[in-house]
Amino acid sequence: MFLSLQGKSSAGSISGYLDFTYSNLDSKTNDESGEKTDTKSTNFRQQYYLNVSQNFYPNLRLLANCLFDRSASKSDTDDTGTKATTTILKPFIELRMSNPLYSAGILYNRRETKDDVSGSSSITNVSEAYDGIFGWRPDGFPKLDLRLSRINNFDKKRSLRDTTNDLIQFSSIYDFLKGLLLRYQFNYDDLDDKLNNLETKNIKNSGKIIYDTRFFYDRITLYTSYDINRRTIDVSTGKTGKGEVRIPLILFSALTGISDTPTLVVLNSTNPPAPELIDGNTASITESPEVNIGFVGDTRQRNIGIDFSSTTEVNSIFFYVNRELPKEIYQYFLSGVAISAYTSSDNEHWILVPNKPILQYDSSQNRFEIDFINVIKARYIKVVITPLPQSVALSVPTFTDPDKIFVTEIQAFLKKASSEVSGKISTTNQIYNINSRVRILNKPFLFYDFSYYLNKIDGSSSLKRSTLLNGFSLNHRFNEIFSTDARVAREDDVEERGDTTAYIYNASLNAVPLKTLSHSLNFSKRTEKNPDGKSDKNNIFLYSTAELYKGINTYLNLGYNVSKLETKRNQESTSVNFGANIIPNNALTLNINYYSTDTDESGGGKEKTNTTSSRSEFTASYRPLRTLYIVASLSKSSQDGRKDTLQNYGINWSPFPDGDLQLRFEYNQNLRSQDNGVDTLIRPGLRWNINRKTYLDITYLIVKSKTDELKTDSKIFNVNLRMSF
Repeated sequence: MFLSLQGKSSAGSISGYLDFTYSNLDSKTNDESGEKTDTKSTNFRQQYYLNVSQNFYPNLRLLANCLFDRSASKSDTDDTGTKATTTILKPFIELRMSNPLYSAGILYNRRETKDDVSGSSSITNVSEAYDGIFGWRPDGFPKLDLRLSRINNFDKKRSLRDTTNDLIQFSSIYDFLKGLLLRYQFNYDDLDDKLNNLETKNIKNSGKIIYDTRFFYDRITLYTSYDINRRTIDVSTGKTGKGEVRIPLILFSALTGISDTPTLVVLNSTNPPAPELIDGNTASITESPEVNIGFVGDTRQRNIGIDFSSTTEVNSIFFYVNRELPKEIYQYFLSGVAISAYTSSDNEHWILVPNKPILQYDSSQNRFEIDFINVIKARYIKVVITPLPQSVALSVPTFTDPDKIFVTEIQAFLKKASSEVSGKISTTNQIYNINSRVRILNKPFLFYDFSYYLNKIDGSSSLKRSTLLNGFSLNHRFNEIFSTDARVAREDDVEERGDTTAYIYNASLNAVPLKTLSHSLNFSKRTEKNPDGKSDKNNIFLYSTAELYKGINTYLNLGYNVSKLETKRNQESTSVNFGANIIPNNALTLNINYYSTDTDESGGGKEKTNTTSSRSEFTASYRPLRTLYIVASLSKSSQDGRKDTLQNYGINWSPFPDGDLQLRFEYNQNLRSQDNGVDTLIRPGLRWNINRKTYLDITYLIVKSKTDELKTDSKIFNVNLRMSF
C-alpha cells in the first residue's frame, strides 16, 4: 500500500479571509389599537478564516481550516435593552490518501458555540466528530466503502445535553455481469444519552439485487429487483434511565407539491424531487421549486409529505435543509405560522392536524424537528411550509442566497418512552418488483406490459401488500398530421384491509396541422372496486398550443371530469387554462395566464356543494439597458367568493457593473387586497472593489409594511468589508 506514496511532494497553499460586518436596525411598529413599539439594534460581526492545504505526496493530502466567528449585538425595545454575543469556533482537519484503486482518510471537525445574553448565564454547546474512511475500487471485484464515526454533542457544563453517537457504515456494490447489480449495506448506530442513562442501538442490514436486460432485438425488456432490510433497535436503560426513543418508520414514498389549497391537492410521489427525499442522504440537494422554502418570490405553500403505504402510527417528523440557518431565519419557521401538518387517506383530501405541533431546530444537523402532541394514525401525512418572506430574508444582511433553502430529506418516527421499548425491536422489510414490456407489433406499435410489486413487513406489526398490473398499449401515426395513443390495463391490489380491482382506460388523439399549431384530445377512465366501495372516474382534456406570430405563443387547456366516489358522492368539475407568452423585442417580455376550476358535489346523503377557484396573472419585464431591469406583475385570485389581488413592481439599476466602484438601486412594492397590505422595499447600495481580493460593500435598506392591523417602518444600514488572501 505504501508504495503508492512514492514520488515528489507538491507545494502547499494557504488561503483565507477576514470579514467584518456592521449593521444598524431602526424599526417602528404601530398596531390598530395605537400601541407603538420602537426597536433599535446594532450588530458587529467579525470572521477570521484560515485554510491550509499540503500535498506531501501525489496521493497524500492534508487539509486543515478554522473559522472564528463572533457576533456582538445590542438591542433596545421600548427602552428595554439586551446585549448578546455569539462566538463560534469551527476547526477542521483531514488527512486523505487516494488513488484509482483505494482511498483512506481520517477527519476531525468541531463546532463550539458560546451564547452570552445579558441577564442570563452563558451557554456553550459543542458538537465534534471523528471519522475514518476507507474505499476500495478493484476492477472486476466488489467495490467497498467503510466509514467509522464518533460524534459527541454536549454543553460545556454537561447539564443540558451529553450524548455520544458511534456509527459504522459499510457498503459494497458488485456489477460483474451486464445488467446484474448486487448491493449490500450495513449501518450501526449507537447513541448513548448519558444524562438520561439511555442507550439506543440501531442496526440495519440491507441487500438489493437488480437485473435489467433486453431480449430478441429489444422486443422484450425486463427489469426486476429484490430488496431486503433487517432493522433491530436495542434500547437499554439503567436504574435511573429516562427519556424517549424515536423508532424509525418505514416510508413507502415521499410526496411533494406547491399549492395554496392544502386541504385539496394531489401530491407528486414518483418524479423528482420526491424519491430523493427518502434516499437516506441528508446532504444531497435537488434544486426543485417544490422543496425550496427560501425567499423565491413564489409565496405559495410547499407541501412535503410521506406515504406509509398503509395506516401507520406517527408522532414525530424530521426534515433536513441544505445549509446552516441563522437564528432570525429558523425562528421564522418555528413561529407557528410557517409550518403546519395535514393527514389524508387518499392523497387528495387532507385534514389539518388540530393541535399545533412542537417545533424545534437542531443547528448541528440543519434539521427541523416536529413533535405532535398525540399519536397520529394515517396513511399519508404532510408538512405544509410557507416560504421565507422577503422582509425576514432581508433583515439578516449577512445571510447570503436567501433564495436557496432546500429540503433534502424527510424522516418519520414513532416516539415512545424508554420504559415502553426497553429491549429489542426487530423489523424485516422485503420488496420485490418486476416489470416487463413486450413489443407485439411494429405497425401499429402494440405493446403488452406486466408489472408486479410486493411489499412485506414483519415485526412488531405486520404488513403485506401486492400490486399486479397487466396492460396493452398502442401507438400509431396515421400521417404527418394525426397520431393516436391508447392503453387498457387491469390493476389488482391485495392488502390486509381488502382487495382492490381497477380497470384503466386511456386514449388520445393528437394533431399537428402546422409546425406552429398542435392539439391533443385525451380521455381517461378508471373504475375501481375496493373495500370502501366502488368508484368511477372519467376525465377528458383538450390541450392546444399555437405560435400566432414569431414571438407570440399561446395555449388553451380545457378539462371536464365526472366521478362517482366510494361514498356514493357524485363529483363534476370543469377547468379552463389559457395564456400567452409575448416577446415583441429582445428587451420586453409579457406573460399572461388564467386558470379556473368549478366543482359540484352531490349525493351520498350530504348537501350539494359548489367550489370555485380562479387565478389570473400578468407579468411584464423590461430591460432597456444591460444595467436596468424593470418588472411589474398583477395577480388576481378567487376561491369560494374570497378574492385577493396582488400587485408587484420592481426596479433594479446598476449603472457601472464592470467598474471597480459599482452602484446599485432596487425598488420593490407589493400590494395585497386581502388585508389592504402594502410592502415597500427601497435598497440603494455600492460596492468598491479595492483590489482583486478586497471589497467594501455598503447597503441602506428601507422596508415599509402596512396592513389593516399593523404598520411597520424599518431602516437597516449595513457595511461589509472582506479581505481575502
